[in-house]
Amino acid sequence: MDNQHSSSINYFVFGDSHAKCIRSNIAASSYNLITRSISGLKWIDRYDRKLSLYALLSLAEMNSSLSKANAILLLIGTNSVRTTPAAEIILEIQQILLLLQQMYPHLNQPKNITISSTFPSLKTTRPFPTKISLIFNINLYNEELKLLSSRMNFNVIGFLINNNHLANDNMHIQSRFYHLIFDSIINHFNELIQATATTAASNPPLA
Repeated sequence: MDNQHSSSINYFVFGDSHAKCIRSNIAASSYNLITRSISGLKWIDRYDRKLSLYALLSLAEMNSSLSKANAILLLIGTNSVRTTPAAEIILEIQQILLLLQQMYPHLNQPKNITISSTFPSLKTTRPFPTKISLIFNINLYNEELKLLSSRMNFNVIGFLINNNHLANDNMHIQSRFYHLIFDSIINHFNELIQATATTAASNPPLA
C-alpha cells in the first residue's frame, strides 16, 4: 500500500510507457507525486481516443488529478514523433495547452506546466522509414518545443538519455537506466519547491 499523502502540494506526471519507471504514488517530505502512464500515448490520436491525451482530458479521473495538481509534467512525445511531422505535433500541443489553460486556470503560471523533450528513438516507421529521417523529426520537434515554451510560458525538461540507453527494440529505455528518468523528474520537482519557497520569502504577505 502506498504511503498516506502528508503534504498539500501535489505534482502530477502523465506520460507514455516511459513513465512506468515511476511509482504511481510517492509521498515525499514536501509534496505528493502522482504518476499515470499509458503505453502508446500520443498528444492526439485520431484513431484511438484511449491513446490521445486531448481526448483523455475530458475524463473524470483526469479532471480530478489536474484539479488538485499544483504543477504537472507531461512525459509524452515518442509515439507522436514516430508517426507525425514535428510541425503538426507542435500545433497539437498548442491546442492541448489552450484547453488546459481554459479548464485549469491555476496551471497558467510559468512553472506549473512542464513538457519533456523526446527521447532518442531508432525504431523506424512508414512515415519515417529511415533512421536519419526519424532522428531529424525528433530533433526538429525538440527544437520547436523549446521555441513554443517561450511563447506559451511552460517549461521544457530534458533527460540524459542517448542511443546507448535504448533497449533492443530501439525505442524503450533499458531498465537499468530507468533511474535517469526518475532522478531527473524528482530533481525537477525539488527545484520547483525551492523556487516556490524563494519566491514566498522574497514576497511576504502584507500585514
